[in-house]
Amino acid sequence: MTTPMPDKKKKARSPSYPGINLETALRRARQMYEKENRQFASVSTILEDWGYQPKSGGGLVVLAALLKFGLLVDEGSGDTRRARLSDEALRILLDEREESEERLALVKEAAMKPPIHEELWTRYQGALPSDANLRHFLIFEKGFTETAAKEFIQEFRETVAFAELDASAILSPSKGDSGLQARAGYVPPAPSNAPPAPMMTMTTIQLPIAGPRDQWPALVLPKRLDEASWNQMLAVLTAMKVGIVAEEDAEPEAE
Repeated sequence: MTTPMPDKKKKARSPSYPGINLETALRRARQMYEKENRQFASVSTILEDWGYQPKSGGGLVVLAALLKFGLLVDEGSGDTRRARLSDEALRILLDEREESEERLALVKEAAMKPPIHEELWTRYQGALPSDANLRHFLIFEKGFTETAAKEFIQEFRETVAFAELDASAILSPSKGDSGLQARAGYVPPAPSNAPPAPMMTMTTIQLPIAGPRDQWPALVLPKRLDEASWNQMLAVLTAMKVGIVAEEDAEPEAE
């Protein structure tokens, strides 16, 4: 009689996320530019440019992160796989203006290229909760391991800080060829045969309440409101109060 072999446990695998933050990824992109300029290079050559051995696990993590941030484009597979810097990466790296809204907008866009970044930023509308709250969501809703959740939260927060993202950076819900566009005062030039894309000015107003500043609610308004719109907004907020405000425990009666 043949004894059935026990099923092997599958190793827990977290969803894909960048293994390095955006600032580090841009440093790697600059190293690649200094070696390869705008040209395609084999993956083994790129890893060597970064000081890694061919097929190095750490080097492939870096390569994957640059792809996730949209800083690289690749083609081929196996030993014939090669990559080059993307147009967006070159626009960031070669923009030496001290104050460049275009560069900042591209950095913000790159920060939101990884799908898990976009999902979290959209879920929390730019007002990220505590690490414990994020960790709970990642582990129980997204299938992250505890270690991966900790590493990802650190990478995500560092990327958000580097890109200077805040609640005023409202992201478009749809992706075009160039990915998400963060409203940072810059609109990429439209094709010559198309009219310029309209830009909507958003105003974010934080409402100071008791408690830590990072827990203050915020209103994101597309324009200044007239009196009727203001009154309508107040009426809507009042109607929503039951789902927003926690009920206070009743105080015991004095003896």
